[in-house]
Amino acid sequence: MNRLALRLTPSLNLRAAIASRGIVPRIVTRAYSANIDPESNYDAFVKQWAGFFKEVDDEYDFEVGLNEVFVHDWVPALSVVEEALKAARRLNSFPTAVRILEGIEERAENKSQYEQYLTELKPLLTDLGVTTKEELGIKL
Repeated sequence: MNRLALRLTPSLNLRAAIASRGIVPRIVTRAYSANIDPESNYDAFVKQWAGFFKEVDDEYDFEVGLNEVFVHDWVPALSVVEEALKAARRLNSFPTAVRILEGIEERAENKSQYEQYLTELKPLLTDLGVTTKEELGIKL
């Protein structure tokens, strides 16, 4: 009977064995940026990311860069957004371009700030053939 109970609860035995040995899992961290804080050196931060998007040639690296830019508590500078949209077009990633605009809408302090971004970006959006989610009829 004890053998049956042991066979049915192998995970409990494994947990007990790990706990008795004192095994501690490692924590692995990975940094994708050069650790430039946008609050301390805004101009260097903007220059770094505009340059990154100007030269990115891999969609995975592009997505990682976008995640890094939007994780900070700021609305990306216009030059960064322009280069990101150009990179999305260069990589032939229309959905990512639309998501960039969604990210700006999410990060903007209010609707008028988002509208100002769209006004400034309108010639570039027209040139690249990028539309907003509202123009596509997507309502979330």
